[in-house]
Amino acid sequence: MTKTPSVAIWILEHAVTNPQALVGDVLELRQAGRSRAWVLRQVLQAVAVEVGRQARRHPWLTLSGVVSAWVLSRMLWAAVYGVHNYAVELAVLAGGPRAAIDRPIPFASWILLAGFVAQIATGWLTGRLHRRAHLSGVVGFCLVVATLVLLARHHYYLAAVRSLIACAGLVFGALLSARPEPRHPVEPVRRLA
Repeated sequence: MTKTPSVAIWILEHAVTNPQALVGDVLELRQAGRSRAWVLRQVLQAVAVEVGRQARRHPWLTLSGVVSAWVLSRMLWAAVYGVHNYAVELAVLAGGPRAAIDRPIPFASWILLAGFVAQIATGWLTGRLHRRAHLSGVVGFCLVVATLVLLARHHYYLAAVRSLIACAGLVFGALLSARPEPRHPVEPVRRLA
């Protein structure tokens, strides 16, 4: 007996409109012996189709989602860097040597973690503000970021890592903002007279 792909089902329920039939088909074929790679491919295809559908149905809402994701992302990254700089200055004022405080590895990992959380918040807010196109605006913004990273000529590795973390956080936040439909519709309780 194969294990049910719960993450894949969660993604489908939060990303796709009317996911019941697709979830049922994926679960049935997984139980019949399809691989995890097949399930992942089906989920990614379904999400890509849904993003395209949202962008076609709501082009202005998608554009608005791209712009608001960019604005929120810049604001939250600025807050993360501001907190980092404030923490460094406090540590220097407390008498710590600046060379020990500004070591790149601990602070870089802290900034990436805080940035990931900020991007989850950005994706969630963008998804909440743009209900009917909660994924297309975020994915459109990720495509813009990826294009800018490919055009960058300096610090390519750091920019690629940061943009990958940002896009993962944005998409996860947008998925969190979606309200999945109930798995089993609840029938109203009938009162006996």
